[in-house]
Amino acid sequence: MKRIALAAATLAVGLGLANFAQPTSQSSAPPQAAPAAGSIFPKGERGPAQTFTGTVYVYPLVRDEPAFNCVSSSVTFEPGARSHWHTHPAGQILMVTAGVGYYQEKGQPIRLLRQGDVVKAQPGVDHWHGASPQQSLTHIALNVNTEKGVVSWGRAVTEQEYNSYKWRGGNNPHWAGRHFLPDENETPAPGSCYRLSPTAPADPGATLPDA
Repeated sequence: MKRIALAAATLAVGLGLANFAQPTSQSSAPPQAAPAAGSIFPKGERGPAQTFTGTVYVYPLVRDEPAFNCVSSSVTFEPGARSHWHTHPAGQILMVTAGVGYYQEKGQPIRLLRQGDVVKAQPGVDHWHGASPQQSLTHIALNVNTEKGVVSWGRAVTEQEYNSYKWRGGNNPHWAGRHFLPDENETPAPGSCYRLSPTAPADPGATLPDA
């Protein structure tokens, strides 16, 4: 029975998508032929609203087997989409393959994710991850030691939590506490314009100080 339970959770790579383990012809998911932008893998099937906010797609790469005790999937978050808060009994590794996104652990500031970044979510640490407001994010999620369990889901990430990202590249007090939307680079070149988020006061043409 334990082996069956792990197999049901495989498609989620710790994201709890057991209902997608056996796709049928009645599925309303989009075709899997077209990969997400910048990804070599198909988008996969739509993730459930019970564990995600916004539009998320999951494509299974490695299903659980006793010889390996791991599961892996490529997960694509459209702009603004993210997981709910959750923990992994044995931890999780995220490898960003495309886009820009967020990762946050309970009690810690949001970390900006970009292509090539690797995140190690430690066992039992409450966290969430997803896309930035303006760009999608695709990452490979790897869960190891699945014999210990895969995932425990919590509540949805609030808008206040999601919009709490702050640029921390400079020390000019004029920018302290200001909210920014990330582009492809977290720290723009000095003198370049950086778009403010909707939660920050409008400041057209504003420039960032030297980082």
